Amino acid sequence: MGSGGGTMAGNVGMARAGPVGPDAFPLPGAGSWGQGNMGPMRILFVHNLPPWDPRAGGGQKAHHALACEAVAAGHEVRGIFVGGQARPPSDDEPPYPFLHTAGRSRLLLDVAGVAATTRALRASWRPDVVFASAAEGAGSVGAAPPGAVVAAASHHPDPPDLRDAPSPWLRPWAALQRARRLQGPLLERWMLRQADVVFAVSAWGARTLVERGYLPHAERVAVVRNGVAPAWFQRPDPPLPPPADLLFVGRLDPQKGVDLLLDALRHLPGTTLRIVGEGPQGEELRRAAADPALAGRITFAGALDPQGVRAQMAAAGALVLPSRRENYPLVLLEAMAAGVPVVATAVGGVAELLDDGAAGWLVPPGDPAALADVLRRMASDPDARAARVRRGRVQAEAHGWDRVWTRIEERLLALLGERQQDR
Repeated sequence: MGSGGGTMAGNVGMARAGPVGPDAFPLPGAGSWGQGNMGPMRILFVHNLPPWDPRAGGGQKAHHALACEAVAAGHEVRGIFVGGQARPPSDDEPPYPFLHTAGRSRLLLDVAGVAATTRALRASWRPDVVFASAAEGAGSVGAAPPGAVVAAASHHPDPPDLRDAPSPWLRPWAALQRARRLQGPLLERWMLRQADVVFAVSAWGARTLVERGYLPHAERVAVVRNGVAPAWFQRPDPPLPPPADLLFVGRLDPQKGVDLLLDALRHLPGTTLRIVGEGPQGEELRRAAADPALAGRITFAGALDPQGVRAQMAAAGALVLPSRRENYPLVLLEAMAAGVPVVATAVGGVAELLDDGAAGWLVPPGDPAALADVLRRMASDPDARAARVRRGRVQAEAHGWDRVWTRIEERLLALLGERQQDR
């Protein structure tokens, strides 16, 4: 198995890892498939933020994990990242060369920068596959070499509805305002519609892309769910830590609903919470945690690396994800693999991940009282906790990143094979 998401480099190495210029890829001519050679694919992975940037979320980390698996499977991989922290930690280089473009003040400038970087790369290394995600990936899709397979991934937790657009002829000002407001989603829609295959990480995500106007139909959509790295399978079977010791891991922003969790804890005296992560809502949440009803029960651990998160999970009685919006969150898979009971709101693809409640507790979103009630019931039923932990471990074992990559690899190879036959 490849490195997955545990560390950036894991146990896979390459001679030229790190940010490099296009002239560092001395492989001219068509990609390996373009020459009729059924050998390894040349795959360009494109995302907005680097996976090591503090603001990176599940989409960036999942895309990076797939790139690591592709390297482990023997394919030639390159990456393009936009904005954020240009360099990874010195001891955690990715196992593939990458190009980093500085973030600009406008999204269209970022897209143009990615397109220019892709064209420069093509001069010495021509990809067989361009695998893009996020709106910035539209630049690489537009600059993909002729004959390359274009794949796109959608990780969005709540894509805006793009249907019922005002007519640019009858209502030009309204159409222009909408285009400015929804520039990112509109670029992502264009990218998804150019792709030969779109990988959605949940069945909910696949349906949503069609229902909200990103794709006209689901014909080219494949549901390939997120994965989990072997390093997360660390904790032995129950007994578990005290159920009143709760853990949250994620960005501190309104999407993640930590404010709702703090409200729920007002109804649960004696329950403690450790919060791992940082984000724009951090100061507001710290002020709320200083309320006398919560004082002394909330600990902010800040942003931690994967090893630090695993240490926190080993001491947690349950992981709580009270999000207002999600797709198929990595942190739940990681907690399930680590043998931690999970409580999460039933949004997006979360019910799929938790096997409709068999692998964890589902809670209606936006309801602190309901969340408190479920946490109370979870804490009072050790048999239910143990059963859900066992089921969660089984679920996680089916989500190894190597299995995830194998499904994607099969689809890409099939598309390249069809491309070969058409020549």
